[in-house]
Amino acid sequence: MLADYVESHLEDYTKYSNTMSVAEITLIVVVVLLLIVRILAYRLHKRTDKREREELEEAKRLEIEKSQKSPVCEKCGASLSKMGKFCPKCGAAYPETKAGDDALIEITDKLDALDKRKERQQIGMIISAVAYGFIVGIIAFTLI
Repeated sequence: MLADYVESHLEDYTKYSNTMSVAEITLIVVVVLLLIVRILAYRLHKRTDKREREELEEAKRLEIEKSQKSPVCEKCGASLSKMGKFCPKCGAAYPETKAGDDALIEITDKLDALDKRKERQQIGMIISAVAYGFIVGIIAFTLI
C-alpha cells in the first residue's frame, strides 16, 4: 500500500517535473548560437564598412584636391583660369569639368548609403537581440 502510494507520487513528480528536456536545452543552445552568429556577422560587416568608408573618404579627398587645382589646356599645357572658356595661349576650348563634380557627388552618395546601411544593421541587431531574448524568456517561463 505504501509502495503504491510512493510509486504514484513518484510518477506524478516525474510527469510534472521542472527539469529541462534535451529538446528544450537544444533549443536554447541553438538560439544562443544564432545570436552569436548574428553578432559575428555584424562585426564583420562593421569592419568591411569601415574599410570601405576609408577608401571613399580618400577618393573624396583626392577628388576635392583635383577640383581645386587650376585646369590645364589639353592642347598646349598652358594654365587656364577658372572663369574663362578658351585657352589664352592657343584658343582651344576648356575641357569639361562636370566629370569631376559628378564623381564627387557619386562618392558623397555612396558615403550616405553607407551611413544608412550602418543604421539598418544596428536596428537589425537590436531587433535580433530582443527577439532571441524573447524566445529564451518564453522557453525559461515554460520551464518554471
